[in-house]
Amino acid sequence: MGDREALMWLTLCPSLGPAYRSFLLSHPSPQQAVALARAKNISGPPYEAMQNALRTPFVTRYEASYPARLQHLTYPPPLLFYRGNLQPLADQPTCVTVVGTRRATPRGRQLATRFATVLAQAGAVIVSGLARGIDCAAHWASLNAPNPYPVAVMACGLDVCYPSENMQLLQQIEAHGIVFSEYPPGTPAQAFHFQQRNRLLAALAQAVLVIEAPARSGVMLTVDHALHLGRDVFILPGALDQPNYEGNLKLLQEGALLARTPSDLITQLPGLVVSRELSKQGPAFPQDWARRLGLELPEALARLSHWERMGQMTRDSQGYFSWSGPGVGVGGSCLRAGIGGSPVGSKGIVSN
Repeated sequence: MGDREALMWLTLCPSLGPAYRSFLLSHPSPQQAVALARAKNISGPPYEAMQNALRTPFVTRYEASYPARLQHLTYPPPLLFYRGNLQPLADQPTCVTVVGTRRATPRGRQLATRFATVLAQAGAVIVSGLARGIDCAAHWASLNAPNPYPVAVMACGLDVCYPSENMQLLQQIEAHGIVFSEYPPGTPAQAFHFQQRNRLLAALAQAVLVIEAPARSGVMLTVDHALHLGRDVFILPGALDQPNYEGNLKLLQEGALLARTPSDLITQLPGLVVSRELSKQGPAFPQDWARRLGLELPEALARLSHWERMGQMTRDSQGYFSWSGPGVGVGGSCLRAGIGGSPVGSKGIVSN
């Protein structure tokens, strides 16, 4: 039994919890960990399940192509099953996880589409959970980027499409990006799987963007994971009388970062750039740039003015904006904690 087979044995072993599995993996090699488990009379996975899982592409946490940010977790998955192109994520691009309720309002889906479109155009990798509502809107929008690379994390086996109506979206993500799961083939979606998935969504990203979050929502658990990992958390504001924004308003009250426009993220996150396609386009008035960027005019003006201040764009006497050179990165830092330095969020809320 080699390292990969031993890690699969430990991953599929039904009687091992994350803490004891982590203890076993503290031994010099996965084979020694399996030997110790067997010495403790711990039964391994069924033979057929083991063989079926080994036929599915997977990456172990000891390989260079394993997503490095997942190593920040207390209990990183020993391995991840995947479909799609693994390499781009190994280069640690700027990732933004977009989260929100499955019961999204039309306005929420519109905002998810708008933010994901602009962020993807700026070079962000959009990460989400392939759920109904906000997740779907963000994934579809990210596929419209010039060189799309969407990332989805599933709460079931990769051969199980949940929800079933997302089959076409799942196929598009596999074709252009990557789909992950820590669960072997054939695993159905169960409530506690979504809780586990949320920690991966938080860990993969440099920032988490909350579109719509009811007071009791799995989104709040994702936020807790993100803050404890030191990730930036951006919150969209919402109407006081809208249940879907109760979580948003609570997080803002506790000191989370306000995201009024996509520019609020683009100007704060390192590695985001003006897309090459946009950088090749000629001078134009602000209203024309607004159409090119997919933004409302006030937001486009704010973005153009920001790039002008940074020396990326120039404005002539007639009001035309044009690039002064190739698109360059914009970045910075932002707060990762609530008031007084304490993480914000709501512990123990597990619904999704």
